[in-house]
Amino acid sequence: MKAIGLTGTLATMSLALISSAAAERAVNQHGSACAPVYGNNTTYPYNTGLNGIAWTGTTQTYFHCPAPAPVESDANGIATSNVKLLKMYVEDGSTTQTFRCQGILYAQDGSGFTATSQKYACSVAGGCVDSTTAFSGETTFEWPINWVTSGSWVMFQCLTPGKNPTSSYISSYRVVYQ
Repeated sequence: MKAIGLTGTLATMSLALISSAAAERAVNQHGSACAPVYGNNTTYPYNTGLNGIAWTGTTQTYFHCPAPAPVESDANGIATSNVKLLKMYVEDGSTTQTFRCQGILYAQDGSGFTATSQKYACSVAGGCVDSTTAFSGETTFEWPINWVTSGSWVMFQCLTPGKNPTSSYISSYRVVYQ
């Protein structure tokens, strides 16, 4: 009889875990969905490929990466979701310039925005809060958050280092909604 009670408890726990996981949805995006942000530049030294999007210029530039959201509506018909996690996969090819990113929640009506803290590329998974130029290699940026996207949209903004000695990539990014 004890084995049946234990099995019932494990089955209930498994069902609860499955239900919890089913409530979360992740939207994954390839880095090639990002685009460089230009002022008056007339040349665009970047390329896209299997590795994502790479900046091939020699100076730093900003990239914006839109994050599509699963669309649900509130009682007033306004699109809404709860954002729980933002994550980026990058490769820092520069040892002389920093690579940093942040998540941004923009109000669609233009009334303002909310931003995460900036994270810098480093050897620590999830990113570092302080700047370091000595790091180069693959890493992640991660922000556990709790944003309600009612009438808003999510994007990433990254200051990407110039090619020195190699190009830096935004490989992919992920938004987890609940």
